[in-house]
Amino acid sequence: MGDIYGSLGDAHNRRATNPFNFRVFASTAATTVSATAQPFKYRLSSALGTDSWGNITAATAAGVNVDEGVINRLLIIDVDPASITKADANFVHLRVDGRGDGENPAFGIVGFVEPRFPQNANLSTT
Repeated sequence: MGDIYGSLGDAHNRRATNPFNFRVFASTAATTVSATAQPFKYRLSSALGTDSWGNITAATAAGVNVDEGVINRLLIIDVDPASITKADANFVHLRVDGRGDGENPAFGIVGFVEPRFPQNANLSTT
């Protein structure tokens, strides 16, 4: 399905007891009404100024937490269509829960999406 890249610029106001939580949801509509949390895989980069990545790690439907120890790093979330547990899902979205003691976090999120059935020329819907 694709990768979601999160630039975690200023997460230093987060505490281990109240982290940012990244979760992936699948739904049958373009809204979050019928969404179901999904498992996914992720990688976290090393600290700024180094050139390494953490291991590919499996996250449960509860997501992955980012606390005060994660500043100026990248988080790559990989969603495999085969791992989507909601059988009739047509939509996938990322939810970032930042409630708590951190205000105005500085991070950006970019998604790179691949078609489920890649081909040279996608068929028209009409």
